[in-house]
Amino acid sequence: MKHQTTKNKLNHYTKLFVLISTVCTLSSCAILENFFDGFLSRADSSIAVVEKALGDISANAGNFESILEEAIGEVSDSGIKADLQDALNKAIVTTSTELKCDIQFTGDYLEKRLQIILAKLKKTTPPAAKPRVCTVIPSSIDMNRPANSRNQVMVTGYFLSEDFSRYQLQLYNSGSFPVDVTRHLSTNTDFKLVANLGSNGIQLNNRSNKLVLKWNNQLISEIQVIQPVIEPCKLRERNLTGLSKMVLVPEHKKLLGVNVSKGDKEFAGNGPCVRGWVQLSTKNSGRELWATAFVQMWECPDDLNKSKHDYTYGDIKKSIKLTTADNGWYFKSIKDNRKDNFEFIDTDGHPNTIAGEGPVHNYKIIGDTSGSDIGESRVEITFKSIAVTLEQLRDCIRNPNKHHPLDSVLVEVTLPGIEVVKFEHSKNKSLD
Repeated sequence: MKHQTTKNKLNHYTKLFVLISTVCTLSSCAILENFFDGFLSRADSSIAVVEKALGDISANAGNFESILEEAIGEVSDSGIKADLQDALNKAIVTTSTELKCDIQFTGDYLEKRLQIILAKLKKTTPPAAKPRVCTVIPSSIDMNRPANSRNQVMVTGYFLSEDFSRYQLQLYNSGSFPVDVTRHLSTNTDFKLVANLGSNGIQLNNRSNKLVLKWNNQLISEIQVIQPVIEPCKLRERNLTGLSKMVLVPEHKKLLGVNVSKGDKEFAGNGPCVRGWVQLSTKNSGRELWATAFVQMWECPDDLNKSKHDYTYGDIKKSIKLTTADNGWYFKSIKDNRKDNFEFIDTDGHPNTIAGEGPVHNYKIIGDTSGSDIGESRVEITFKSIAVTLEQLRDCIRNPNKHHPLDSVLVEVTLPGIEVVKFEHSKNKSLD
């Protein structure tokens, strides 16, 4: 519509020029001279008005509204008047609650707009309009906030849609090169850019540091990513009481190193010698506390290093779960020694109780019995109150190991070998 109006004006001036030229042939050419003088003086007047407004705004941007309103009233060219009015309207928008451009930025914006208008009047090339940023909302991205409350970053300013293809938005993550995320940047106005941080946009993580916005390889803005402050994991001290007993009944086996059958199941008053170990460990990522024990019994001549005819022997290894950590926690450490070795020689054929160490309160040993020993002989293990440290299972900084750290992999105890006493013929003994 504006183009059509301009065309009509040109036709009007053309007809007027022809009429004046015709008159000139009949009389003096003073009329033609006066026409061009008036046309050029109006252009000069518009230039002077715009140049004055430009200087006034450069000196005092805070009065931009009154300066532009005065210029609009003084300029006679309707097209320039419309351009000035549009600049004023958009300058008011940039200082609105939504965009919040301060006077310094608004003055800069208006200077560029007036320079464009002057270039139009003088028929010269207008200066390049580099984008300028007024505010970034939010000013930083706080990863402590819920994801749905930080799903976009809005950049406000002016000339933001100028040559949009020159924009570049990069995501900086610790330990890696910048990632180009420009495809998630959009605009539908000269005063606003939006970076999408939603589920289909820029994916931030715990290594994200900042977003960097560039135009034509020049820095426009940086938006910092604030990561949550990671606190030390919480600790709890517990005394584990009432833990289940372990009962180990050795199984009849052939003694290693004896080149005969595995003997009968009777110790026949020869001991038995008893030896073993107990160890605590964790499973299921430290959530469960387990005890593993090993017991061996053998017919012996009152010597823990030897075995006696007819080499009756049995052993067993067993593991049980003692307890589970509180929900959301795991067993970090045990204050006392979590291992114990024990050895004993049964000399009276009665149940015997010996004290334990580490996690064990005592061992009740039933060796030689009135029946078939292997299958009835056993060791009952009673645990003491076990002091442990629990640590919270969450996104936190792990505390240094305290006391004895628990191993998820059990390291078994190596027991001494058993020497075989050579067989001496006897009326009372025979091999199986």
